[in-house]
Amino acid sequence: MNIAKIFFAILALAIVSCKPHPQGGNGGNTPPIEWGAEGTIVGEWALTSWAGHDEAHPEVYIAFNEDGTFALFQQQYSVVWLRYTGTYTLEGKTLKGAYTDGTPLACDYKVDYGMKNGVVNGEENKEEKFLKLTSATDSADVSIYGATEIPAEILDESRDPEAVRSVAIKRFL
Repeated sequence: MNIAKIFFAILALAIVSCKPHPQGGNGGNTPPIEWGAEGTIVGEWALTSWAGHDEAHPEVYIAFNEDGTFALFQQQYSVVWLRYTGTYTLEGKTLKGAYTDGTPLACDYKVDYGMKNGVVNGEENKEEKFLKLTSATDSADVSIYGATEIPAEILDESRDPEAVRSVAIKRFL
């Protein structure tokens, strides 16, 4: 009986470890992201990969609006979804901005757009859009976001950090 439990535990671990890498390149299971595509920063995005950091990436969603405003939703070291807002500019491929309280973003970011074509949820030739933000001060600090719709429960349940006194969390951007 114990041998069967060990076998199934090893099998489950093997299945979980074969999960596709978010950027592709996993032996052909999913097409790679093709960077340099035409795109727009405007839209809703979910963090899918955070390179250059040892810890697991936090849950992050960003909405960049056409009017130059953004809303950042993050859940890191807390069960509470925090909502930060601010303004941004895109000068060529350089993203700059500041939060509503006047605090600038952690740095400027180089913006790149990506596309992945292939089978997505059983649909052939579906295009997935990606946004890559690379820190202008540390090229190893790369965040990749996939186009998505921010879940309604996150929009509804998120709180401004000032309303959560016990939370002192570094802003993701």
